[in-house]
Amino acid sequence: GCSSAASGSVPAKAERRSCVGYVGLTIDDGPTANTGDLLAILRARSATATFFNVGAQAQKYPGAVKAEAAIGQVGNHTYSHGFLDQLTDKQAYGELLGTNQIIEGLTGTAPILFRPPFDRVNASTEGIAQSLGMTTVLWNIDTRDYAAKNEMVQRFAGARAGDIILIHDGPERTRRALPRALDQLTARNLCTGNVVLSTTPHFAWHTQKFGDITFNAKVVPPSGG
Repeated sequence: GCSSAASGSVPAKAERRSCVGYVGLTIDDGPTANTGDLLAILRARSATATFFNVGAQAQKYPGAVKAEAAIGQVGNHTYSHGFLDQLTDKQAYGELLGTNQIIEGLTGTAPILFRPPFDRVNASTEGIAQSLGMTTVLWNIDTRDYAAKNEMVQRFAGARAGDIILIHDGPERTRRALPRALDQLTARNLCTGNVVLSTTPHFAWHTQKFGDITFNAKVVPPSGG
């Protein structure tokens, strides 16, 4: 027979081998009092995620930030989750730098990924993020998990390799739907991966005013995977 440790490691390895592609699961607005529940769901399915944390929340739930870093990536979602494009450059710089310092103090690593609240970003804020060693990451699948009609499972069902998916830390409906949503990926041998800088633009969405919105990131297998 096998030892419990050995038998426990086989499914995880088998699962990794069966991955035909990777998606980036990104979780915004945490940490919250419920982050632990989200992490338990991810761990149960050997999934990873990129957590875009709000600095003020990270100060409130430091243990959750450390737990996030243990299973995924921790990114910067500003300190107060305001409209960056309405701030002066000095104020915006403070929002990003302060959050980086908080996260680095808790995890030992400064974030390399930044997501602007409400996708309100301009050349100035992108430049500030870049000066702090971060790339700006948007998404191309909005699950609308905050909406009254939760379409999260259906949105996961339509995901393809390379997609970057947006969900939120906080809504109870998100926690309820996440296990079934992740099962939609597993059924098609899609796995969750890490988000990294890419020189190739990643399509986010199309707008009438600005045309195609893109960002420079891609999804790769999780480190150690």
